[in-house]
Amino acid sequence: MNRIILFVFLLFQIFCLSAQENVTFFEVPENLQFYQREAGFKSRVPISGRVNATAYDKISVLVQRNNSFYTYQRQNLSYTNNADFNFTFEIKSELAEYSFSIYLHKSNDSTLVTKKSRVVSGETILVYGQSNAQAVDYIDQYSYTNQYCRTINLYDFQNKQGYWVDFKDDNKHYNGVFALELARNLLEKYKVPICLLNGSVGSKTLAELSQRNDSNHQDPSTL
Repeated sequence: MNRIILFVFLLFQIFCLSAQENVTFFEVPENLQFYQREAGFKSRVPISGRVNATAYDKISVLVQRNNSFYTYQRQNLSYTNNADFNFTFEIKSELAEYSFSIYLHKSNDSTLVTKKSRVVSGETILVYGQSNAQAVDYIDQYSYTNQYCRTINLYDFQNKQGYWVDFKDDNKHYNGVFALELARNLLEKYKVPICLLNGSVGSKTLAELSQRNDSNHQDPSTL
C-alpha cells in the first residue's frame, strides 16, 4: 500500500512539474507578499502570463481567505502558438491572509501549476534616520512578533531580488525596536497589516543622510 501511495504522489509531482514548465508568469504574487493598500482599504493583485502548450484549454485561479473560499475566476485559452492570460483580484486591507492556487485544465482534468500563500494588503512605513531609528541595541529583549506584518530581505538591489518575511524572533533585527513598536501600535489601532522598510544608518550626519541622486532616487550608491 505504501508503494502505491508513493507512486501516486510521484505521478502527481510529475504532472505538476509538467504544468509549471508550460506556464510563463509575467505577474504573480510571491509567498508572504505584501501589497500596498489603495483607496478603500483594498489592493489589486494581478496575475498574468502565457501558456506554451496547446494541450490545455482553460486556466483558473482559486483565491482563499484564511483558508476558506473567497473567489474564483476561469478563462478560456486561445492559442496563436501561445495563449496569454490575465486576471485581476481585489483583496481587503485587513487582518487576513490570502492564497492563490492556479490551475490548468484539459477536458475533465485539472492540474495545479502553483500556489502562492499568506498574501496580505496594508500600509507601508518607511523608517529612515540615524542609530535611534535603527534601534537594535535592545532588540534581543524585545519579543513582539506578528503574522500579518511584513518586511523584505532584498539581497540583490540591482536585480530586485529578495524575499518577503513576516515578523518573527529570528528576523526582528531587520527593523529594530523603534520601527517594530511603530508597526505594533498602527496594527492594533487600525487593524491592517503593516510593512516596514528600515533604511536607517547609524553614525551618519544629517548631511550624509540627505544626499541623493535626483535623477535616480533608487541609486544604491547613496544612503
